[in-house]
Amino acid sequence: MLKKQNGITLVALVITIIVLLILAGVSISLVVGQGGILGKATNAVDANEVATVKQEIQLAVADAQMAYYTDWTSNQGVKKSTYFGKDAFYQNNCTSAKAGTVSVTSKPNPDADTGNVVVTYTTKSNVVYTATFDVSNPTSITYKDSADKEV
Repeated sequence: MLKKQNGITLVALVITIIVLLILAGVSISLVVGQGGILGKATNAVDANEVATVKQEIQLAVADAQMAYYTDWTSNQGVKKSTYFGKDAFYQNNCTSAKAGTVSVTSKPNPDADTGNVVVTYTTKSNVVYTATFDVSNPTSITYKDSADKEV
């Protein structure tokens, strides 16, 4: 008499391995594939970096405006360009930038009190952004990345 044997067959084992391989493939594509978790995380980091740059430059411009208006109350002859063209306002407010890399690369005309201010901001991850605004309207700032693409 033959004993009844318990266990799995070779076919069941192969089917189980195939199912596990399919599940592994789907899981890997969800993590590293296009639109996967890693891609979304990278996009979130980039968006956060841009938001930080914008916020810090807006704070620097607001700081320069406050200094201008404070001084203007006692001397209406002060020029906006004197304040918006100072590196110190941007370096003091742009704390997330790489050390010593925030500067005013284009300053307005101090005599006419007109013109553009261009601020160059390098992040700690070595991405360079520029912010451009006109002294007459410092609230309208244009931001561009190193590829000259507006962000």
